[in-house]
Amino acid sequence: MRRGARLIAEDDPDWLAFWSAYPKRQSKKDARAAWADLEPDVELVARILAALAWQVKAYRWDSDKYDYCPLPASWLRAERWTDELPPPLDPQKVASRRPAWAQEPTK
Repeated sequence: MRRGARLIAEDDPDWLAFWSAYPKRQSKKDARAAWADLEPDVELVARILAALAWQVKAYRWDSDKYDYCPLPASWLRAERWTDELPPPLDPQKVASRRPAWAQEPTK
């Protein structure tokens, strides 16, 4: 965190909504500084929370992919709420990438 960085108040309702929605709650002080730098309005807070809702599920940050979840300050500074939703996986392509021993048996 930058020396002398501004911090958002710990009880700010928008900050608390973000912090409680973010699955990897680490480096809180740095995340509070990144949030303060954003100065998000109501619309931006809604966009951020909506993006988090789909990203947590799409990237499985709430389960086995938790280790790959970026730190909240990094996520905020990179403006990850502007990321696009990844296309759905095609089950045929996924199945074809499996090794022979993992293929579904043909009928």
